[in-house]
Amino acid sequence: YVSSNGLNNTASKRFGAGKMFELLYPKFFEDVKNYKIKFKVFGSDSIMEKELEAYDLKAIWGPRMLTQDPYRVEFKPDCGTAIIRIKTFYFNGNNKPFFQFLEEVFVRIKKDKIKNVIIDLRANSGGDPVAAGRLFSYLISKPLRYFADVYSKEYAHLAEPIQPAVHHFNGNLYVIIDGGGVSTAGHLVSLIKYHKTGMLVGSELGSTFTCNDNCIIKPLSHTGLTVKIARSTFTTAVSGMKADRGVMPDYPIPFSIKDFTNGIDSEMEFILKIIEQRNK
Repeated sequence: YVSSNGLNNTASKRFGAGKMFELLYPKFFEDVKNYKIKFKVFGSDSIMEKELEAYDLKAIWGPRMLTQDPYRVEFKPDCGTAIIRIKTFYFNGNNKPFFQFLEEVFVRIKKDKIKNVIIDLRANSGGDPVAAGRLFSYLISKPLRYFADVYSKEYAHLAEPIQPAVHHFNGNLYVIIDGGGVSTAGHLVSLIKYHKTGMLVGSELGSTFTCNDNCIIKPLSHTGLTVKIARSTFTTAVSGMKADRGVMPDYPIPFSIKDFTNGIDSEMEFILKIIEQRNK
């Protein structure tokens, strides 16, 4: 079971079947050293077979979130664009490197007079709202609140108006979203949507303006199942949004297996075409 917001099904289709499959399958079915897989190549009816070595979930699943480029930037001077990819807002209690990354990126954006910024939040796993709040400060031109209320001492400042960063961005902002964006990703995207800070491209987000967390994890004595129970609700300072659906894109781009298997990034190509037209 993959949780999602209300009537949202993009989370289970993309996030559940893809990103979570490798974690859930060995837990519920079999945990072996090798897997024999039969599959069809897209566009072909022939069945192929391949043996793949399994990896140690405990050794890889947790650490890789922090070690495999949790954030990076690519500059495309030919079209005056910076592409910022952020996989998570969770940095194991150390936000300083992420804050430094943001400052360096947006200083260069201002210095090089870059007019377009693309933030790719696809499959963003959420994390610390303080980290997302810092990114938000680079995307606004006037003080805006992040949270609707004070939920803890740690986040109290997020219920007060966040001041725009000195090197905040004033150009064209594009944000790519999908069903894999959860938790804090929903908070940030809801604010971008509500304040019309940028254009959202992709599919329905896997989260929205409100989410439940501050969890406790308890094993059930009779079944042995582990239950994760949220004890708090965190809501952004927005209104008029549906709690039973993820944040909707301004420009929906249907997921295409053909494009995916051919390495075509439909959402990114859509945005780059818009930028090309605007630059003419």
